[in-house]
Amino acid sequence: MHKLIIDKLFDSNKSFKKEDFLEFISDLTWKYPDNIIPHSPSTDSDWNKYFREDIYKYEDKTWEKIAIMIYKMPSASKVEKARSHQRNLISNYLKNEWVYDDIDSVLVVFYSDNNPDWRLSFVKQEFKYNKETKKILNELTPAKRYSFLVDSTSKNITVKQRLTELLKWNKSISDIESAFSVEKVSQDFFKKYVILYEKLDNAFKNDKIFSNIENSDINHWDKHFRENFVKKLLWQIVFLYFLQKKGWLWVKEGWKWWEWNKTFLQDLLKECLTWWDSKKEFWGKNFFNDYLEHLFYDNLNLKRENDFSEYFGYKIPYLNWGLFEPMNGYNWIWKENILLSWEDNNELFRTIFSTFDEYNFTVYENDPLEQDVAVDPEMLGKVFENLLPENERKGKGAFYTPREIVHYMCKESLKNHIINKPWISEEKIIWLFERKDSMYNLLWKKLSETERYEQFWEFIDYAWNIVESLKTVKIVDPAVGSGAFPMGLLKEIVSLRKYLQENILLEDNVSEYKIKKETLENCIYWVDLDPWAVEIAKLRFWLSLVIEEESGDKIDPLPNLDYKIMQWNSLIEDIVVWDTVIKLDIEVKSKKITKKAEADFKREEKKFNKATQWTMSLFA
Repeated sequence: MHKLIIDKLFDSNKSFKKEDFLEFISDLTWKYPDNIIPHSPSTDSDWNKYFREDIYKYEDKTWEKIAIMIYKMPSASKVEKARSHQRNLISNYLKNEWVYDDIDSVLVVFYSDNNPDWRLSFVKQEFKYNKETKKILNELTPAKRYSFLVDSTSKNITVKQRLTELLKWNKSISDIESAFSVEKVSQDFFKKYVILYEKLDNAFKNDKIFSNIENSDINHWDKHFRENFVKKLLWQIVFLYFLQKKGWLWVKEGWKWWEWNKTFLQDLLKECLTWWDSKKEFWGKNFFNDYLEHLFYDNLNLKRENDFSEYFGYKIPYLNWGLFEPMNGYNWIWKENILLSWEDNNELFRTIFSTFDEYNFTVYENDPLEQDVAVDPEMLGKVFENLLPENERKGKGAFYTPREIVHYMCKESLKNHIINKPWISEEKIIWLFERKDSMYNLLWKKLSETERYEQFWEFIDYAWNIVESLKTVKIVDPAVGSGAFPMGLLKEIVSLRKYLQENILLEDNVSEYKIKKETLENCIYWVDLDPWAVEIAKLRFWLSLVIEEESGDKIDPLPNLDYKIMQWNSLIEDIVVWDTVIKLDIEVKSKKITKKAEADFKREEKKFNKATQWTMSLFA
């Protein structure tokens, strides 16, 4: 019974249906919601209307409470992209309900009439309350949201499994919150990814033709050629899964990119398995040779007039990136390079796609306040770090840093950069960051021009200087890993610039895409000893641009980052940024830091010993 309810609600072939959601809520709470309260629409600064319906307030056996509601959004894009707006709608609601009804969490649906995709979210916010004054003293945390994006082109397996399991047990609020755990998805995806990697590696290992390529003169020096080839192949597929979620992987002539098919790879495999295609190199029956090699090496990596592919018969974007270059000069055109037997080949890729289809892929990177229960680009960094052998991980220092720590360190670094400027005080900078975070995390309406002048007049003298400083700042990461820290700084720079340009400088049509591209091209540099770390970092940065690109007519090639993102050893080499040579001297500096730490430790140890001796004398 539970499974039927869930399958009906999350059917990939239909849009959101309120009656199906009410049936799910009835099973979740053991009470059919028969007192639905519609509210007058609220509007944002662009006069978009948001319609809210309160479904039910549920109290579990521990007297925890949760509100359940539905929001009808004004447009399709507001469901997928306006994530902070959605979270802040709920934050404003919680600030009132927590005072009067002790509710600090909400289960909410966001949908629109013109979009088959919809979002199911769990939002929670912690408060501190003064009972005497009946006022919220402070928000201990901004509202945090965890979401399933229910995709009409996906099987939605994760959300179905989680909520079917939820309906089997006593439904406490903590159980509902656990159903939205992102970490469970990360762990599960990585385990299955490793299994796929091992299967693919074993298949190439046992292929005689590939063995000849592996042992050829051009590759004999590379002891890890096969492992790296397989890693790259899987990363290529994962990257394309992200890209096709944007609708950018292929399109027929006359269509806009984002209006087209979002299951391109799966459809290619179906074509390969079901019919012969005389136009293809080997009649379209060997998926790796007839489809993937041509897609990677002769289309995504090759500039063509109007992006049209003669081989496939439709437009495929040129990406201008080394991820799709043949590895070590691999001669993919050589006709004998038919890798793997045909049946094993096709079955192997069927397994890979069916595994990836279990998950929702999103091009949005999660942050501490906004997390999709999905595979995001940060997952590639986790995969890279965890696929390294234990001894290499320790030697390269390749360990995952939680996003909360990255977020804090990047924000503090940017604060210190601006504080060091002579034209603004530390107090004002701290207040500026607080106002910026408050606006984006707790409010959802843009301020009017009058409000901007009234509340932020004292920053008008500094805003232009801060923006210009952010345009020219140089950020260098000497051991980039999977790119977490430069990515964190990119987000902080974009959010601060956008806040200042919109609300202090009063600029219209501030483009996040333009700010990101400027920052990537002018400000961020990084190196790493591991070439795969460099490639993954490139991938994450380009996907962060894909999110903001709105043009459906033409896809710009990847920015050329080769001179900014390099593989080298920052312990022994200098970094050159235009005419400036940055001498890292990491080894010398680390010795100085170590000596200082040892001196500090000895000093504290003496204090501790004296205190211990004094304490023991009291009891002698």
